[in-house]
Amino acid sequence: MLCRSIALTVFLVSSATAWAQTPSPKAEDSIRRLGSGRYQDRERAYRELESIGDEAHESLKKAVQSTDPEVRKRAEDLLIKIDERQTQAKLLAPKMVRLNVADMPVLEAVAELTKLSTYPIQFQGDRTVVANRKVTLDTGDTTFWKAFDALCIKGNLETALAAPPRSTRGYNGFQRNVVQQGSLLVTNGDPSANRYVYLGAVRIRLTPAPFAKGERTSPAFSIDAAAEPRLQSFQIMHDPVIDRVIDDLGQALIPTTTQITARNPNVDDGINFIEMPNGMANGNIRQSQVRFEPTAKAGSKVALLKGTVSAAMQVPDNDLVVVKDVMKNIGTQAKGKDGAALTIVSMDKVGSDYRARIRMEGTQGNGGNGGIFVGGGAQIIIQGNVIINGNMGMQQRSGIPTLTDAKGQAFTTGPVTQNGININNGNVSTEITVTFRGANLGTPDTLTLSGTRHVAMPLAFEFRDLPLR
Repeated sequence: MLCRSIALTVFLVSSATAWAQTPSPKAEDSIRRLGSGRYQDRERAYRELESIGDEAHESLKKAVQSTDPEVRKRAEDLLIKIDERQTQAKLLAPKMVRLNVADMPVLEAVAELTKLSTYPIQFQGDRTVVANRKVTLDTGDTTFWKAFDALCIKGNLETALAAPPRSTRGYNGFQRNVVQQGSLLVTNGDPSANRYVYLGAVRIRLTPAPFAKGERTSPAFSIDAAAEPRLQSFQIMHDPVIDRVIDDLGQALIPTTTQITARNPNVDDGINFIEMPNGMANGNIRQSQVRFEPTAKAGSKVALLKGTVSAAMQVPDNDLVVVKDVMKNIGTQAKGKDGAALTIVSMDKVGSDYRARIRMEGTQGNGGNGGIFVGGGAQIIIQGNVIINGNMGMQQRSGIPTLTDAKGQAFTTGPVTQNGININNGNVSTEITVTFRGANLGTPDTLTLSGTRHVAMPLAFEFRDLPLR
């Protein structure tokens, strides 16, 4: 299976949206102006279509067939954006739950949420501290993270930022828990001062940092991002970007970011950023401090704090390139998602089989260990400066296109021969020969190249009215 990379902008949506099946009159008018002779009109029409979004999908599909290259190019760009928006909606669609408990011991309520969500949640710390604590809570139908945080607030629990070592030795007078891999950890604490931003299956949390010695002239907070445990490949890619911070006196606070390797509980100014991969506190934790330059006067609160966190996930089983009417499109390059392209160089009938020579471009990587694969007698051509990491070996069935007839019946993939690899300044093209077997099937109709997409998503957060004193 091949791996591709894309970038998405996060839009707050609750569920995936079905495409409109009929053209939108408003979209049709905007599409006509995509070919305007005035640049300002073309830009305005582009922004309108971007705003219309899903309802413009059907009209844009027709526009990509336009004879006007300007209309065709802009329509293609917009379709990619809308498709990416739909991909993001599916990825970040939250799990819905309803936690309804009455006078229940808090640890039993945690177990109940684990049962409802199927996400393992474990308590870390001295259980005797919370043994007699009870909660009454009805969240109604809501997302997992909202239910989780509501339970933490009612039960005086906090998300643990680090898992203890896997040990059963006593620690500070209590028995240390053995943490189940993949658990979301909670501990005794007061979450009442926390603030949250919910982005479907992802939650961004802001926690006020403790006061340090001396006078403070700029705010101090910790920010962490976590995904529902089902998003196994979720990870934070970079330090958070703080776009804007304004205090209640209207002063703009200027941030500076420094990455550190361990948590510093004594930070007196700035923002600590903690990554919790896969929504679990026992993953690798990377922390960044975002400090602010001193202001002329000390405000009493942060009126606005805006920024983004760059997250990434792997999305398997995506159709990267699809070629319809394959026998009519031999020799024609088919372009797919994220720069991937496929050309059927030849397809010959051999008895009841079909032997296809296929060239794939812009499809670096595969679903295995990411190595370059070479068959016996294959040729490698490298142009430009290239760095190759990993082993070179024969690829098995990853990254091999599938073939179906007009009824959707799949041919069986037979022998695969690697013909060659061309690497030109980071652009990789490979050529293979595949034998497709289907004695009782019809004429080949659709060739599909599937793979894994690496999806990058800027997660926007905004917090308001954060007290400083």
